[in-house]
Amino acid sequence: MSPGTLVSMMENDWTRVLGWPGYKVYRAEINEPAKRLKLWARRKRGNKQLVCSGCGQLASAIAET
Repeated sequence: MSPGTLVSMMENDWTRVLGWPGYKVYRAEINEPAKRLKLWARRKRGNKQLVCSGCGQLASAIAET
C-alpha cells in the first residue's frame, strides 16, 4: 500500500481530521471491503473544561435541570 492510503494514517492524523477539540483518537479500525471506519476517541489529559452546546460558555460541571 502507498503511504497516502487510509491504512497508513496515524491516530494523530485522525485526531486532526476529526477536529474535536479536547479529544484524541487512540485507535482506528478500517474495513475497506465494507467501507467502514471505526475511530475510538477519549478526552485529552488535563482538559476539564466543558463547553455548553447552547451558549458556548465554559463550564466545570454539568447540572441536570
